[in-house]
Amino acid sequence: PELCRLVMSPVSNNTLYSFSVIPSVMYRIQCLLLSARLKDQLGPTMQQFAIPALKILEAVTTKECQEEFSQESLETLGDSFLKYVATQHLYGKYKLQHEGTLTKMKKNLISNAALCQLACSNNLVGYIQGEEFNPKGWIIPGLGYDMCGNSKISFLSSNDMHILRKMSVRSKRIADTVEALIGAYLGAAGEQAAFVFLKSLGLDIEFHSNIPLERKIVLKSEKFINVRSLEMILGYEFKDTSLLVEALTHGSYQTAGATACYQRLEFLGDAVLDHLFTIYFYNQYPECTPELLTDLRSASVNNNCYAHAAAKAGLNKHILHSSLQLHGRMAYYFENFKQPFTGPSHGWEAGIGLPKV
Repeated sequence: PELCRLVMSPVSNNTLYSFSVIPSVMYRIQCLLLSARLKDQLGPTMQQFAIPALKILEAVTTKECQEEFSQESLETLGDSFLKYVATQHLYGKYKLQHEGTLTKMKKNLISNAALCQLACSNNLVGYIQGEEFNPKGWIIPGLGYDMCGNSKISFLSSNDMHILRKMSVRSKRIADTVEALIGAYLGAAGEQAAFVFLKSLGLDIEFHSNIPLERKIVLKSEKFINVRSLEMILGYEFKDTSLLVEALTHGSYQTAGATACYQRLEFLGDAVLDHLFTIYFYNQYPECTPELLTDLRSASVNNNCYAHAAAKAGLNKHILHSSLQLHGRMAYYFENFKQPFTGPSHGWEAGIGLPKV
């Protein structure tokens, strides 16, 4: 055999080589068609939102596929929006529950197990791309074969065009894919599209982006805080100044006539800030890697960063509390670390361990 040579003139070597990429091209087309089918499967309510099939493909492609794109950035975006929506829903629905109970309820509502169940109920798992493409093991769409190794080959009907391979997918990967799909709709079509997608999956939540919650609290806010001074610091005029009092009230403050402490608003605000930072970095740096996006988010969404910004603005002077221990800790930090508060309040420059309050 080593003395033989194959002659296929007039077919050139370049032409022969071009045929080797056909499986890869057809596989990409197959994946795009499956992504388009996934869009249709989500139902008529989702058809009003224009989202490219390539964006859906990105959302269902894991990093194990070794593609030039993966679901990780979309997952980060979708995760922040999901937490934001769930937080607002629970905050508005359970007005008498404290922060600890609301946090537990949120974890149960949007846990990996809950998202995995939603994905399975809506037949989304089969669309997940979880393995690197292998041209030698690729199955031509429309053909079936015996998984036991027999040579029998049969054509499938057009209604049975599914990938005929078994693939093990962890529940967390399934949950990540749901979050990535949320991020895909959010990034391509906005908050309303992402929320409708959640509802189409069967998640029982309500979301109002423009309607404030009604509060029936009669409180003379000026009795507790300097409203005008705080509004000048924040650059915002409050219609309901009792919110401002509540946001500044520590749990130790037990004066008669005061509103509740800030824990419920902290629960809400934490999710809002996380979502705002995430969507800002996602839109501001579209070319950044998923790892960098996560690092930027982590550097900005942390208690030290928030405390640094609050101290720089002077909000610490308006906190309502009755704790000698807290007063001593705050006095110590502001006495010994005055200099750092004059600089920028970026997360990576806010390394001082300020009191969490």
